[in-house]
Amino acid sequence: MSDEFSTILAKLIEEINRLSKRVEELEQRNQELEAENKHLKDLLHRQGASKDAKAPQFKENYSVDKQKGKEKRGLQSTGRRAQDVKLEWVSYDVDIYPVGAAKSECIEQRQQYG
Repeated sequence: MSDEFSTILAKLIEEINRLSKRVEELEQRNQELEAENKHLKDLLHRQGASKDAKAPQFKENYSVDKQKGKEKRGLQSTGRRAQDVKLEWVSYDVDIYPVGAAKSECIEQRQQYG
């Protein structure tokens, strides 16, 4: 029983040593990562502060450049045309009165212009 106890004790001591070594490695890795994290935060803060100090520089006038490509392409529509202008376009009248009807007896109901 003493031999079994000593082998179990030896295995436990070996496992404890292995785990303590692993803990030391992880603590060292943790310290390295914390130092790197602090360095990167400082670097980010310095770069952010340097960008705040710079005023934007516009090399070109954007609104003028936007209009450069917009040349007149053909004729533009003039929009809605008034009735007076449309009356000038009428080239002929069509006699639509019934055969034998006197024009003086007919009453104009409405006009339609093209």
